[in-house]
Formats: sequence, structure tokens, C-alpha cells
Amino acid sequence: MGKFENVLAAAFGNPGHDYPEDHQQENGMYLHHCFRCTAQFTGHKYRFSCKVCTAPQPTQPPPKKGERRMIDGVIWTCTDPDIDRWVSVGSLVG
Repeated sequence: MGKFENVLAAAFGNPGHDYPEDHQQENGMYLHHCFRCTAQFTGHKYRFSCKVCTAPQPTQPPPKKGERRMIDGVIWTCTDPDIDRWVSVGSLVG
């Protein structure tokens, strides 16, 4: 990478969101906005999402019978993990 590319990456880049491996390519220093998180990043001209949003997300383990989760202040209990069935058991009183 040349001096000009280094200046561009430092001025407009977003560490963690950029694709530094693309910078060596002919069309690898385009400035983008991620369509998922709207972060600015540099990469190949055909990239449409940043490196953070493209990275595989960890999956949540399957629920167990009787497991409780809170979603938006409502407590849910799993009654049948085979069909992912949840029943509301109340909400938090604020």
C-alpha cells in the first residue's frame, strides 16, 4: 500500500469495520457505509456491509424445558423446546 492509500485509510477508515486485505487490490479502497449498521468503512467497491456485520454471529443454544428468559420486561418460560414454545409468566413491575 502506498503513502496515498495509508493517508486515506487513516483519514476515512474505521478499524474493525474496514477490510485492510482489500486495500492491495485495484478497487480495494472505496469508502462505504454499511447497510446494516451504517458505519463508515473502506474496502472493495462491491462490499455492502462492514467486517463487523459480516462476521458470523454466535448462535444461542437451544432452550431447555423450564428455561426462563426476559424479553422487553416480560418473563417467558419454555414449555416445549422441540417446537420452541414459550409461555408468558408475568412481567416486571417497575
